Amino acid sequence: MGPAPPSHSLIARELAGRALCAVTHSLGGIVVRHMHDPRLAWQRIVMLAPPNQGSQVAGAFGGNPLYKWFYGPAGQELADPRTWPAPPAPFAVIAGTHGDALSNPPSWVVRRARVFATGVVHDGTVAVDETRLDGMAAFATVPATHTWIMNHPQSPAPHENRDGNDALRGWNMDAAGCALVCSTATSGRTRLASGSACSVAASFMAFS
Repeated sequence: MGPAPPSHSLIARELAGRALCAVTHSLGGIVVRHMHDPRLAWQRIVMLAPPNQGSQVAGAFGGNPLYKWFYGPAGQELADPRTWPAPPAPFAVIAGTHGDALSNPPSWVVRRARVFATGVVHDGTVAVDETRLDGMAAFATVPATHTWIMNHPQSPAPHENRDGNDALRGWNMDAAGCALVCSTATSGRTRLASGSACSVAASFMAFS
């Protein structure tokens, strides 16, 4: 993925000296993995549906002109995660398990192309096993699609024992005094936000 994007300098300038917590979605998690900078005082990171092990979808569609146009060079690099650094702070991962849904159009293409083998649990874009990463402080799944995992009613309280996995119980992210940074998925750009994305993020910062 290369050097951290220019937005890390913006964050360093705007939030110098502040403790930082990040909530990321999809490719946004990979962006934050590359944001190792002594000016950024990362404390905690919650990753929603991150392709931490690379992306089978990127491998399958990397040669497609539309895919190349939409995702650019970052979309190509998603097929090979071998050079990606570890996240810059303790991190938890939340993966979706609702693979096929009318509300998640990318899943239609993924299903038709048979990207995932039968029996592989995925969110329509990223397999659950692709989200895992050595060193996770906690891990949980929610029955959500990739595109809308952040809006799923169960996501704000991922520590609840919904599916037999209560690994997030006790992993507390205290938002007090912690500036929230949201890293979005579609373009991979990182932005400071105070709107709905970070309103959802705030609920993750306080789970325990």
